[in-house]
Formats: sequence, structure tokens, C-alpha cells
Amino acid sequence: MQAIAQCRTEALGGHVYTCPSCQITRYSDHSCRNRHCPTCQHQATQAWLAQQHALLLPVPYFLVPFTLPSELRAIARQHPETRYALLLHTSAAALQQLAQNPRFLGGRIAMLGVLQTWTRDLRDHPHVHYLVPALALAPDGTRWLVGKSAFLVHVKPLGERVEGEGPRGGAPDVGGGPGRRARLGQVVGR
Repeated sequence: MQAIAQCRTEALGGHVYTCPSCQITRYSDHSCRNRHCPTCQHQATQAWLAQQHALLLPVPYFLVPFTLPSELRAIARQHPETRYALLLHTSAAALQQLAQNPRFLGGRIAMLGVLQTWTRDLRDHPHVHYLVPALALAPDGTRWLVGKSAFLVHVKPLGERVEGEGPRGGAPDVGGGPGRRARLGQVVGR
């Protein structure tokens, strides 16, 4: 951290450059060259972003987050593999099922999911972010269907599908006693 704080200051030294033609002198501070330094890595970051942007499909993308309700977080910490796998499975299945509805995309979608268990300030907050292109493979598998709406799917039915997974919905019981229906996921936004 100290190297980053001292980046391009006198603390790291520097070089004096003099133009042989016009005799203008310029001083250049040394950089820290730390891979986390925003000053040193700006050009590399911009180059990487340009490469990633070139890989994107020419369709809109949606960020779809799901979060585990606070009531279930203590259970998830005791059995993380089972509970987080269940959160990923139920949220992905609900999103896939709703996207197949002709009112939305009408086919199978691709999605990239990232499970995060903590917030930036290290509070317990298990949630999944899905990055979804507005593109689906038609049921017959012969063509691509491009979404034309400003939204991917409706939030309310998506949340109902995720919440509907539970002891009676085919997913394992997540605790709370026999016959008690627990919510496995909650949609927090688009």
C-alpha cells in the first residue's frame, strides 16, 4: 500500500530528461509498478477492457441478482456447499424457466453466474449475480431469438419461482421444522 501511495512522487525518485535540441528539461517521477495501482495499470486495464468488449455479442446484457434471505444465512454458514449450491440451482432454474416463456425470450438462455458471500465491507450477504445476454436459442434449436424489451423477465414471477422451491417444491428442506416452507432465494432487482 505504501508503494501505491508514493507512486509518481519524489519518494520513489525519478529521472531528468533534457532535449538535446532545445535544452528543455523535464523531470519524471518513478512509478511503483504495483499491479493494484490505478495509476500504473490504467493503460493495461483499458487494453484488457477493450479486448473483453470485442468479445461481447451485439445484444443488450442484463445483470440479474438473487440474494439469500437473512433468516437463512446462519444455516447457509453451517452447510455452505449444500445451501449455496441450492441457491445457484434454484435461481438459475427459475431464470431459465421464465426466459423460455414466449412473452420474454421464448428459448434457452445462457448465463454466467457469480456467487458472492460477503459485501465490500465484509458483512455476511450471500447472493448470486447472473450476467445474461438478451439472446435465446429457439426451442427447435435452429435459430437465435433476440430480446427486444428493456427488461429480461418480470421480477415478480421470477421471485415467486425461486421462493416456490422448498420442501414441497422438490428441493431439500432447509430447516425450520417439518412442514415449514422456507424461502431459498429472493430477487433483489434487475
